[in-house]
Amino acid sequence: MHILKSPRRLSALGLAALLLPIPVAFAREYKEAPMLSEQVAAGSLPPLAERLPINPMVVTPFESVGQYGGTWRLVMSSPSDISTLARTIGYENFVRSVTRQPDIEQADIVPEVIMNVAESVDINEDGSEYTFHLREGHKWSDGEPYTANDVMFWYTDVYSNTELFPSKPTWSVRDGVPLVVEKIDETTVKFVFGGPNGLLLQYMATPSNDAEQNQPFAYPRHYLEQFHPTYNPDAAGAEWVQNFHAKADMWRNAELPRLHPRIITQGIGEGSGACVVAERNPYYFKVDTEGNQLPYFDRVTVDIITDAQVTLLKAANGDFDMLDSYVGFVATPENRGTFFDNREAGGYEFYEVLPNRANLMIISLNMTHKDPVFHELFGNKTFRRALSTAINREEVIELVWLGQGCLIKQ
Repeated sequence: MHILKSPRRLSALGLAALLLPIPVAFAREYKEAPMLSEQVAAGSLPPLAERLPINPMVVTPFESVGQYGGTWRLVMSSPSDISTLARTIGYENFVRSVTRQPDIEQADIVPEVIMNVAESVDINEDGSEYTFHLREGHKWSDGEPYTANDVMFWYTDVYSNTELFPSKPTWSVRDGVPLVVEKIDETTVKFVFGGPNGLLLQYMATPSNDAEQNQPFAYPRHYLEQFHPTYNPDAAGAEWVQNFHAKADMWRNAELPRLHPRIITQGIGEGSGACVVAERNPYYFKVDTEGNQLPYFDRVTVDIITDAQVTLLKAANGDFDMLDSYVGFVATPENRGTFFDNREAGGYEFYEVLPNRANLMIISLNMTHKDPVFHELFGNKTFRRALSTAINREEVIELVWLGQGCLIKQ
C-alpha cells in the first residue's frame, strides 16, 4: 500500500512528477523554473543554455508535463535510512533502470537499463571492456564541469586507495582482478575488467544504500582533492580517512557538489537533526519533452522519524505527500483500515507500484516433514492442486489485504 497526496492539495505533485526517462527528440528551446529565472536576471546565475549539457537527457512524463513549484514532503525511518534518500532524491547513477508500460500480470519483470549520467556506452564482444561517453558540458551542482578527470580521481585516489576502501566492490572484480580505468579524452573513459562482466550495467543501475558510495559519479575532484593528502599535504594525518569520507558523504555534507536534481541544504545531523532539506539544482542535466529543466519541485523535506506509530499518525493525517515502504511497515492489518477510512480527512489516495518480486504471499508446504502422514500428503500432487484450487484468492485480497493486491497469471 502506497500513499500519494491528492492533486487537489498539491497541484505541483500529481502523476506528472513521476517521470520515465526515455530519450526523445524535440526543439532545443529550454525553459527553467521561475526561481532560477529570477537568479539569472539578477546576475547570480548563468543563463540556462550555459548550465545544461550540449545534449541534456530528455525525460518523458508519466502522464503529462508538470508545473514548477511546491515542496515534496517525505519521511525516513532513521538517520541510517539512506535507501529512502537513494530511491527518491539520490538516484543518479551512470545508468538507471526503467520499466516501460508495466504489465502487472507478467510473472517475471525485468527492468530495462538505459543511459543516465553517462550518455552512451560501447561494449566489446565478451563484455570485458566498457567505454563510457560522458555528456559534453555536464556540470556539478556548483557549476564546475563533470569530466573524465572526476572519474579518474575516483578510480586513482578513491577506489584504488586501500586506506579509503580496503576491499573492492563486487561488480568491479572479475577473475580476481580489480577494475582498471583509462582516460581516453575529457568525456570518455574505458573500464577494463579481468574477465567478462555481462551484468555490469545492471549492477551500476542499482541504487546504493551506502553513504560512502565508491562509485564514479559521486566524487567531485575539484572539491574533494583538498581533503586528500595526495593533493593537499595539510590533509594528511591519523584522521584523514574519516574526514575524507565525511566530506564525501552526500547526505550529511551540504557543501558537497552533486549531480542530483536537488542540492542538500540541510543534511542528516545538521540543523535540528530531524529533517533533510534539498532544493533544486540549477545545473541539473535533465529536461522534459517540452524543454523544461527538471525537477519540477522547488524543495524537498524528508522528516527523520524513528517511531513507527508517529509515522502512522502523521501519514493518516496527510502530513506527507508520498509514502512507499513505510506505509507497508506501519500499516499492519489492524492499521490498514485506519488508512482507508481516513483518506478523505487526510487528503490522500493510494497508488499502485510494480512489485520487484513475483509474489508477496505464498504458502510453502514442508515436503520433508518428519511425520510420515504429512510427508506423504504434502508430496501428493493431487492434494497440492486441490489446496490451490480451494483458496479463494479474490477473497483473501479483499479481506486480508483490503483490496490492495492483484492476481498474477502463470
